[in-house]
Amino acid sequence: MIRKSTAFLRVLPNYLIIGAQKAGTSSLFNYLSMHPQVKNSYKKEVHYFDKNYDKPINWYKQYFPFKFGVNDKTMIGEATPNYLYHPFVAGRIKKTIPDVKMIVLLRNPVERVISQYFQAVRKNNEKRPLMQSLLEEEQEEKIIFEKLTKDENYYPTEAHVLYKSRSRYAEQLKRYYELFDKEQIFVVSSKDLLLKPNEVLEKIFAFLGIDTHFYLREINLLNVGTNKKDVPQDVISYLNDYFKPYNEELFNLLGYKIDW
Repeated sequence: MIRKSTAFLRVLPNYLIIGAQKAGTSSLFNYLSMHPQVKNSYKKEVHYFDKNYDKPINWYKQYFPFKFGVNDKTMIGEATPNYLYHPFVAGRIKKTIPDVKMIVLLRNPVERVISQYFQAVRKNNEKRPLMQSLLEEEQEEKIIFEKLTKDENYYPTEAHVLYKSRSRYAEQLKRYYELFDKEQIFVVSSKDLLLKPNEVLEKIFAFLGIDTHFYLREINLLNVGTNKKDVPQDVISYLNDYFKPYNEELFNLLGYKIDW
């Protein structure tokens, strides 16, 4: 209640972690929260630009710090990984905070699919075998996007069982590159964050324009587990073949190849 009543005294974010889902965004959000020049939203996923865009801007501002608690060297952010995937979010961000900086974590698309699937199973959102869900996805995705075109405020709660489409990164990044300067978007591999976290964080700090000498002693990557060992080899082969052209499209878009 206090946050809502004081929202007009609060600031909007100047950086966002926009995705991808199951790629390490929780860990990155926590790491950045430890930096003395970063003041993040009081909860990680605010879901303003995808789920709550019909609400007034002060609804969004309630999640952020007071104006008098920050300065021009403070980075204020939130992390909603669905922003990368949702087709309308890039335009909404451009309209609301056009100068914002954005960080995108990209994970091996096959591992990301498997991780998302088993999370859906654990949450009782998915009852089908993995291969069945993958083969049925195209029709489900078509239905969801038809609903979105009819009502841009529609929030597809059933999209949590769309797996392959969330790993088609190039088509998602293109929406942002069409609206924002590439200098506003920092793309990083989840694998790099896992294997050399402080090196990657130093680059992210530089991108955000904050002190790059801040060093994290204890680093634990959260919520990126995979159950790959529990997946039949034919399913993994299917996914590897499926993503080959999409990965090439991504590498061409970025101008370099990611070592998954």
